[in-house]
Amino acid sequence: MLRDKTSMRQGSLVECETSLFKTGLVIKDPYMAVFTVRSPNTNKTTQTSEMLAVDVLVGTAVYKKVPVNILKIVR
Repeated sequence: MLRDKTSMRQGSLVECETSLFKTGLVIKDPYMAVFTVRSPNTNKTTQTSEMLAVDVLVGTAVYKKVPVNILKIVR
């Protein structure tokens, strides 16, 4: 059963839709985070965006600021 991304909470089991990781456990409720894109030539910020993000525990590693739009709730 798939759930809406807005129902993602601490303790949710999630799958990543990219190759970052396969499955993990949300350890921090969604929060607003700023993501920046820098130019490789000048190292200056070219774009910023605000998105909902969570921190995810995968094994013994913690992934911080993972955008919720690349996650799918398993249960």
